[in-house]
Amino acid sequence: MADIEPMKQNQDLEPEQKRKVFIGSLSYNIDENAFREYWTKFGSVIEATILRDRDGHSRGFGFVTFTDPSSVDAVMQSRPHTLDNRIVEPKRAIPREETHKPNMQLSVKKLYLGGVKDPITENDLKDYFTKFGSITDVVVMKDRDGQYRGFVFT
Repeated sequence: MADIEPMKQNQDLEPEQKRKVFIGSLSYNIDENAFREYWTKFGSVIEATILRDRDGHSRGFGFVTFTDPSSVDAVMQSRPHTLDNRIVEPKRAIPREETHKPNMQLSVKKLYLGGVKDPITENDLKDYFTKFGSITDVVVMKDRDGQYRGFVFT
């Protein structure tokens, strides 16, 4: 198992975007230390952060920055990952300023739908989107109280 390393000088490191992973679908109750510790088996971790709202509650996603880009490759090749009894979704992090560039997301096979009103079901969405191609998964996002959050991943 790799050690958790303190912050290093960036002069010896590859650009952060090559060393950073977005982790989605986190449990809202995951412990910050457990989150960080899990990723150390893939390489030395510089930073592991769970994003939180103004009240300090988890937003359900985070980022992990490694010292070496090969750790990101190891994370991606070792999918699926389960943390806190939940399958999480690692993705290579894309700098915020590049997310709106044309063709940036061409290899992405997941679709985000916002403004979804309940009572729509996963089966309703799957039935609709199969006319555009093969659908492997539909997730209607809910908060920790089971209330619809108004968006879906398919």
